[in-house]
Amino acid sequence: MSDKSKSELDGFLIIDVPALHRQPIVIDTALSREWLAGVMANCEYPVTAGTGHCRLRAESAADGVRIRGDIRAEAFAECVTCLEPVTLHLHADVDVFMAPVATLKESGEELTPEDLEREYFEGDIIHLSNVVSDGILLELPINPRCEGPCHNLPGLVTSDEVARRNFSIDPRLKALADIKISKEN
Repeated sequence: MSDKSKSELDGFLIIDVPALHRQPIVIDTALSREWLAGVMANCEYPVTAGTGHCRLRAESAADGVRIRGDIRAEAFAECVTCLEPVTLHLHADVDVFMAPVATLKESGEELTPEDLEREYFEGDIIHLSNVVSDGILLELPINPRCEGPCHNLPGLVTSDEVARRNFSIDPRLKALADIKISKEN
């Protein structure tokens, strides 16, 4: 990803904290393929970036900033079962509370569960590019698969297909089907 496109998008993914105290800030922007490709380069399998969009609303809270919204992106990968192309429709809901670094406790103090759920920022600007990229990466599946059954492999069936089929028991194993196990043992 070129530094120019990254900095251009990062320019849209910032919040001016003093301006936020006057009124909420809404960020509604498209995510370029180039920027998404840079984010998805961190994935453990080959994935091609498609289009993306994020809509975030930042509001001033008592001791920080609350950011809510959603991120949508499209990506393309190979199904791990049949190796056919798969379109991944990614959707991440964002709900982040950010507090100034000054509110972070000293290293010797015990952190509360609320402290661990917060993100922290320093200064008067909050950069949201990490929030958006983390949201996208967390939505990428570990093993991308076709949405339906993979029909390209003979003999491959899904669990739904197994449930629908009426499989007969091999007569040699019929005696095992009749064994009842009591709960007392």
